[in-house]
Order: sequence, then structure tokens, then C-alpha cells
Amino acid sequence: MKNYDYAIMRVGSNAANQSMVHEMYIDIIEAPNQSAALELAEQEVAEGHYAVYANQHLRAVPFSRLSKNDRAALYDLLDLRDQTVKAECLVCGKSVGEIPLWQAQNAYCGKCS
Repeated sequence: MKNYDYAIMRVGSNAANQSMVHEMYIDIIEAPNQSAALELAEQEVAEGHYAVYANQHLRAVPFSRLSKNDRAALYDLLDLRDQTVKAECLVCGKSVGEIPLWQAQNAYCGKCS
């Protein structure tokens, strides 16, 4: 079964971890579907990797649905901003070379852009 990337969002403001912010992306998890991604995120909470308080819950959002700004902010949070990846055009499959990882979801060659 193919896996997809999901952005994990913590929903609910709490002074301890996201004061005055209702929604915050906190992780990227690879899973076959949203419910599996959410289960994996809940395991991360149980292991103490991040906190979710009583007035908060988690959501798994398909990474492809994040805006360019949200992807960049999440990569900044996870210290992935400077990583690059060899990418292919999403339309024709032609190599577009090395691009920033956070832009890989929007990789197009000169003809297809």
C-alpha cells in the first residue's frame, strides 16, 4: 500500500504550548491514510514527543493540501527548510533538478508550468 505525507495539526489554544493560536502544524507523518496518520501522531503524543492538552486535539491534513506558506512554515519548524531534493515535473515527469524540499509538491518543468 502506498504511503502519503500528512501534516499533523494541533487544534485548540493552550497557554502551555500555543497561546492565542487555535491551529498549529507540528509534524509530518507518512502513512497510508489520514486515520493511520492520526494514530501514529497519537502514539507520538503518548511517547512524549509533543503535548496535547485536554482542550486540544490532533488533525491529519494531506500534505498536498497545505499552502506553499504553510509547507514552508512547517519545514522551518522541523528544521527542514534548507534541505533539497531531486525533483521531477508533476505533469511530464522530466527532471527539474535540485529544488528546496518545501517546493517539491509544486515541481514543474519550463514547458508545463
